[in-house]
Amino acid sequence: MTFNRFNLILGVWTIIAHKGAANFSPDFGQWLSEHFGNDIRAHLERLAYEITANNGDFRADLGPAGSFGGKASRNEVLNKQPVVFVHGVANRAGDKMKASADYFAQHGYTFAELYGTTYSTFNPTGSVLQWASYDMKCSYVKTVRALIVAVRLYTGRAVDVIGFSLGVPVARKAILGGEQLMRDRLYKLFLRSLCGYR
Repeated sequence: MTFNRFNLILGVWTIIAHKGAANFSPDFGQWLSEHFGNDIRAHLERLAYEITANNGDFRADLGPAGSFGGKASRNEVLNKQPVVFVHGVANRAGDKMKASADYFAQHGYTFAELYGTTYSTFNPTGSVLQWASYDMKCSYVKTVRALIVAVRLYTGRAVDVIGFSLGVPVARKAILGGEQLMRDRLYKLFLRSLCGYR
């Protein structure tokens, strides 16, 4: 009986710790700001950027479940190919995909190799039919593509992508690209700062 109680307490602690650990590392957040600016960082990390007396401050718009991943420091060496996780309908990066990333972490990966962001405007209604109100939006594709490109440049390595539910077609389109992506002004600015594209 004591053993089972211990497992239950450990399981509850794991769930609590899991919920609190889903955001980009300070190093990755800083790298995004340095290379692409605070707007791109805020968009990928799911932060709201506020101008304050301290020259600007970030606050998480989705709480700790909006994003995850990043090195502890610039010097951290990756041993495995980075993975970008793309969530499904009515989820955030810190929900099911963070649980999947935790599984990878238990099997030899580090969070310097595991990344995710919330591409949608997470707004759970509690309805069992809420999935029917979702469709694949170009903004979802652009967000996921921006994260894939950022992780590739940040880590200097090729990136694997794992999608779930709506995340599968979103990730596929993000990888394939297309004319739609090049029409968006914010994405053009991102590419211009990233690769010098016009």
